[in-house]
Amino acid sequence: MKKEIFILCSETPDQLGGMEACVREQVKGFEKRGYGVTVFHRKNSGPECFRRNDHRITHHLSDTLVGFYIGRTAQKAMNPEVAAIFSHATVGWYPLRVPPGCKQFHIYHGTYRGQAEAIRRFIGYLGYLKLKWWDSMVLERFSGRHKQIFVVSELIRVEVKRLFGYESITLGNPLDMGKFRPMDRAACRAKFGLPSDGVIGVFVGTMQPNKNFPIVQRLIRELPQVHWVLALRGGSEGLNGLANSARILVDVPRAQIPELYSAADFSICPSRYDPFPYVVPEALACGLPVLSGLNGGSDQFLREAPLNRLVIMNPDDADGFVSAAKELVSRPGFYRQAVMQQAQPAVEEWMNLDNWWKRLGDLTGL
Repeated sequence: MKKEIFILCSETPDQLGGMEACVREQVKGFEKRGYGVTVFHRKNSGPECFRRNDHRITHHLSDTLVGFYIGRTAQKAMNPEVAAIFSHATVGWYPLRVPPGCKQFHIYHGTYRGQAEAIRRFIGYLGYLKLKWWDSMVLERFSGRHKQIFVVSELIRVEVKRLFGYESITLGNPLDMGKFRPMDRAACRAKFGLPSDGVIGVFVGTMQPNKNFPIVQRLIRELPQVHWVLALRGGSEGLNGLANSARILVDVPRAQIPELYSAADFSICPSRYDPFPYVVPEALACGLPVLSGLNGGSDQFLREAPLNRLVIMNPDDADGFVSAAKELVSRPGFYRQAVMQQAQPAVEEWMNLDNWWKRLGDLTGL
């Protein structure tokens, strides 16, 4: 019979997000290699009221209940053909009884404690305590216990060791570089109705506190000569007063993101906490310079000069972001060339699907 892989994650993998993108590639890759794959998530595990997530108690206890229901559903489906189980984030603490020879892995895409510290002043005290102590030090920590642990970046490997005491291996994330590649700039600009001339900067993300959106607003004010495109996930409610040079696109389909990057001259990722934001390597794969805060992606791919000039270590250093942005805008061709010579090959080597799957296979024996 066909061997099976179980994947446990909190949300359905067809949503946008870095963890979801990783899970989608896991599903496609394992199926391509002859495994049957079952993904357990909120929408297919537990009672109907939990799946709708429309009860107040479900909302408040969701982080705990999601792990319970998903774990219980996976246990009911357990059979002798399950070769491996991959769990993600806070899903994985439920103790599973697995068949002989079944391997268990957990992937950390960051920690809620790290996020809680980064956005402390933007959330209530009780919310901060919940993220720091319950979600992270209980659910996340126990999700990795007695498993082979992988992490998405070196920064998170250090963080997991410091917070949980676990040794882990930096696996990284996969990226389909057949889709994320440089495309014809003029054609991409025409597709989005963007000016054929002039400098275009793009932000792909959300307005959540960890994304540090006020820095984006500051850059728009300070660089009025730049035509800005904000590709916002989840809407732009409450966003008023942007300059006429800024254009908002809501929930751009993932298939169009490479074209958006190819239309631009640079991208920005000023996040306060981002374990390994896909937006950094995706943009670099498309040949696009990225002005970034310190995160797993910028630490790995923008470490060497001159691209390290584009990494701002302190997320509150608005003047630093502005200064680096002005430098980037004054020499976009120079930084694009540096990306193509330094960063794009590094992304290819680390994240290309064939390379990533070889690494995963060598580490897991699957």
